[in-house]
Parts: sequence; structure tokens; C-alpha cells
Amino acid sequence: MYINATNPTANLKVKILNIEGKLIRTENLEIQDQTSIDVSNLKSGIYFLNIEDETGNVEVKKFIKE
Repeated sequence: MYINATNPTANLKVKILNIEGKLIRTENLEIQDQTSIDVSNLKSGIYFLNIEDETGNVEVKKFIKE
């Protein structure tokens, strides 16, 4: 899965949660334009990507792993 940044950032905290809200994985990333997250080990299903920047802004995106 790829994440595109509208504003390059030094530090993002990325959490992957399952449909029940259980934390699956946490990563700290630096993004200039685009970066990838390996989701190949996840089972098929619906997940949420919780992205928090260094200023505390949080964005949540839903994705489906087939």
C-alpha cells in the first residue's frame, strides 16, 4: 500500500487497526512524496489506517485487503 504526502513530513505515526478496532501494527515513517507500507501479511478484510503527524493532526482511512 502506498501513502502520498501533500506536505513532506519528518515523522508520521501510522497505526493499522482491524475492523474491531484492535491495533495490528504501529510504524513511524518519514514521507517526502510517497512511501509504502507492507500489508502482505494481513488477512483479507477491512482495516483502518490511523495517520498522526508531528503536530497531532490525525487522519483515518479505511482500506480493504483482498
